[in-house]
Amino acid sequence: MKKRYLLPIVITSFTIGNFSLLFKSEEHMGDAAEREPNESRLNTRQLKSSRETLTYSQRKRRASGDFLSQLDFLKLENAPQGDAYAMVHHLLMKQIGKDPSVAYNWMLSNKDRFSQEDFSNFQKDILTSWGHIDPASAGALLGTLEAEVDRNNLARALAKGWADKNVNQALDWLENLDERSVSKDVIIDSYGIIMRKHAEIDPEATAEIVSAMSSESLQYDLLHSTTTEYAKKDYSSALNWVLSLESKKVRSDAVRELMNMKDDGNRLHLLNEVVSKEADLSAGVVVNAFASLGALSPVEAASRVVDIAPNRQPKMVTALVTSWAESDLTAAETWVSGLSEGANFEAGVASIVDIISYKNPIKALAWSEKIRAADKRADLMVSVIESSRDKDLNNIQNHLGSVDIPLSHSEAINKALAERMANAHADLVLPES
Repeated sequence: MKKRYLLPIVITSFTIGNFSLLFKSEEHMGDAAEREPNESRLNTRQLKSSRETLTYSQRKRRASGDFLSQLDFLKLENAPQGDAYAMVHHLLMKQIGKDPSVAYNWMLSNKDRFSQEDFSNFQKDILTSWGHIDPASAGALLGTLEAEVDRNNLARALAKGWADKNVNQALDWLENLDERSVSKDVIIDSYGIIMRKHAEIDPEATAEIVSAMSSESLQYDLLHSTTTEYAKKDYSSALNWVLSLESKKVRSDAVRELMNMKDDGNRLHLLNEVVSKEADLSAGVVVNAFASLGALSPVEAASRVVDIAPNRQPKMVTALVTSWAESDLTAAETWVSGLSEGANFEAGVASIVDIISYKNPIKALAWSEKIRAADKRADLMVSVIESSRDKDLNNIQNHLGSVDIPLSHSEAINKALAERMANAHADLVLPES
């Protein structure tokens, strides 16, 4: 496919925040169109007839006639406003798939029969669906709309319509779009819509374009579609591309996109690459990698902790132990017990304590006692007390009575226990007789 770099001035000169699609989806429109009104309001079955013997032109005229006849049959001036809106919206959406111009012209000629809010909703829904279905004819209306918000809504719909039809035609449309007719944000949104479709067709070319962008906001808008589509086609090349992205934040988010994909046999390779490149990635992404690696291959993950920068290792230990304990708590405890005293050991102990406190508080307290630093040891004991069940409080009290706790920390521990026991044994309040 031909690679194109269009609108370089427009694309790089704006500061864009969020690339969200503000138009309703065709699927939503379709759901609304398929809802049948109550028989008491409109019996559409009376208006159906066999069309097998009609020519295309006759069917088209008949379809238009059916639509107008049904609207006339509704006698909208006598219908409550809510019912009128629902019935007309239903018929307008059905007509869009047959001849959107008929629906649009009827709406314009009957503008005064509805509130401004209802009319605006009709116009947005009709133009959005029309732009999706037939962008060539709908595009002719762009210059006829007075309100910028209406032009913006239609432009987004046209971008999707053209992108679904033909990406090259969509790029031509965007290149020739009058920048004065829509807001700057809409041009960027439309570019994103088209390029996401481009990523489905030629993810490698899209990846090259994303790499060359000077705007991180634009890169973020295309990151999900480009990364996932590229990985589906060539996972190894996609991973190399992701790790080559210049921005550390963008690079880290792209790796996260890969990790969020369904595991198809590449996950272990990805996680090991993340660990190897950890200095070039955010700490959060590396933590997520260790959590995933801990579920897939905890022993291998344990062996890779030393490959991480020392200041990051405690977080990796926490992620690994938490993940490992879900499948084999005993193995995780054994590994933590074998760690040398220090930050990694303390992180591992804290993770074990957090995991077992609720169901086995006495064992959790025993783990807390392994921490040499008195303040950290006391903090863990308080956390055990606060997270334990009411029925275990007496056992906790008895256990703490046998533990040598420095006076400087015993006050906080005793206070936490007293508060828990007070709440657990509160007086019962009976209703008045």
